[in-house]
Amino acid sequence: KYQDYLFCFFEGEDVKYYSPRIEKYSGYEYNKIIHYNCGGKKGVLKALNLVEKNRDEIFVAKAFFIDSDYDTTKYNNDLLYQTPCYSIENFYTSKEAFSKMLNREFGINTTEKDFLKCCSDYSKRQQEFHDKTIYINSWLACQRLQEETVESLRIVLSGFKISKLFLELSIDSIICKEEINREKLKELFPDSINIEESDIEEKMNYFKSGNMGQWFRGKFEVEFLKKIIDSLKMKNKTGGYFSQKYTSVHIDPNVNILSTMQDYADTPQSLIDFLKQYQVA
Repeated sequence: KYQDYLFCFFEGEDVKYYSPRIEKYSGYEYNKIIHYNCGGKKGVLKALNLVEKNRDEIFVAKAFFIDSDYDTTKYNNDLLYQTPCYSIENFYTSKEAFSKMLNREFGINTTEKDFLKCCSDYSKRQQEFHDKTIYINSWLACQRLQEETVESLRIVLSGFKISKLFLELSIDSIICKEEINREKLKELFPDSINIEESDIEEKMNYFKSGNMGQWFRGKFEVEFLKKIIDSLKMKNKTGGYFSQKYTSVHIDPNVNILSTMQDYADTPQSLIDFLKQYQVA
């Protein structure tokens, strides 16, 4: 019945990011795409496993999408797309994505001083944010690795907001309430596994060697972005930061950011290549 449809399997609400890109690069119209929310990464991999087992009986086109998270495992399967960064949220927080948002939502031309100043400040604040969150990201990455061997223990991050560890997250200031260290993390996550300090340091060095904005937890990165946009809106209202007041700024990053800003999010070449294999001549 659905021979000419593309079946897609996602973690959570990732369809909001992927859907327009699937349409653009695969050639399938939205009404020819059937998608499933598999709950999480394990759900997507379980669905993939089921399909693989029954490969001889399933002739429709299918695609599976997962985040890498802190996991360094690379899955090798033509039907599976794995993000080159922690998660799709990291596509929203790059300098490129931010500058597109600034250009369109604040109406600032790329040639203006306000634009250059703001992009420069964003890069500086993001670096400061990364410097202050490298310990918690490294600790969590080690935690997740240990949890694979101890199935019953798993700390839950769904309700945890990184912003609660900061006094200020704005375009001109990043201030922690207190240092984010081992004692603080034990207090926040009492059920966590005890990690050797040497393992955390090793992971910190690994993160420092690459792109922290891509490898750090995506939800932390997106929270940072939301706070920056909120602070820019406030400064536009009160004055003193921009050279003028911009009149048509209506973006609200706190309302479903995956949909609100999907136009500005990065589309990596690996995703384009993955989707092009579904093009029907």
